[in-house]
Amino acid sequence: MLAGAVLELEDRAKLQDFIAQKKCLDLPPADASKGDTIFEYTVSDEGQWVHWNSLVTQYLYAEDSVPRFEFYNLHFHCEN
Repeated sequence: MLAGAVLELEDRAKLQDFIAQKKCLDLPPADASKGDTIFEYTVSDEGQWVHWNSLVTQYLYAEDSVPRFEFYNLHFHCEN
């Protein structure tokens, strides 16, 4: 759903409803009670809908280092 990626959340919901009314596509099993929309899914190489969070691995911070925030400080100062 690349076309909807540039839309605001409210407009994504409108586009999802519009597409669902057409009933011409096999849409992913988006669970609105969990906040899911069709925009949280991608198509696997096998042609199956896959939720993006099943493709993202958990990031584990190294225990023996301290995160550096210089970039974030610079970005903040440049924005203000």
